[in-house]
Amino acid sequence: MAVLSAVPYVVAADRGSLEPALVGVRNGSSSYAAQIIAHSDSGAESPADLADLRFARPDAQSDSGWIVPSLMMRAAGLDPAELGATTDRGTHAAVIEAIYDQEADAGAVHLGGLEPLAAELEDLEERIVVLAESPAIPNEGVHFAPQVSEEHRDQIVNALLQLIETPEGNELIRRLYSWDALEQNTDSAYDTLRALINDAEIPINEIME
Repeated sequence: MAVLSAVPYVVAADRGSLEPALVGVRNGSSSYAAQIIAHSDSGAESPADLADLRFARPDAQSDSGWIVPSLMMRAAGLDPAELGATTDRGTHAAVIEAIYDQEADAGAVHLGGLEPLAAELEDLEERIVVLAESPAIPNEGVHFAPQVSEEHRDQIVNALLQLIETPEGNELIRRLYSWDALEQNTDSAYDTLRALINDAEIPINEIME
């Protein structure tokens, strides 16, 4: 059993190593999306225009802040290697602030990342524009190796579903994964991500390299 986000799950599933069981629900949603954003003075109108521009990301392991946006760039015809200086800012909010202050020309954050800062950063909507948004992609989930029997899977899944319904279990799972709830999941939920990978024209086994 493993708890993985969507991108490493798809890589493992392509190798026949994992099958999905549950997906985490965060803030009422079992999925997320990534946005590529830029300063309005950057001259960029799409991800294809980001060559040689300074790019900010939370970190290199962030699905919504780097891995999925990298696929979006490739799908638009831009190799991420063509970006200018790429810097790790640590958080999505810090990425937005860097672009707002023109310490970076563009960057990537999760959908909804701009809203919390709109009240404190004057003219945010004028300074920052959204260049592209990814399709909905499942949150992190609970996955099993194919050799785990259906009986054992059902026992674990039912135990987790019951646990998260208790006050103590819900608090524990929120602390570990920031999940509000768990839902049943199927492999077809990852088809939007697979379509993006296909558009990016990159072999699945090379995504995490």
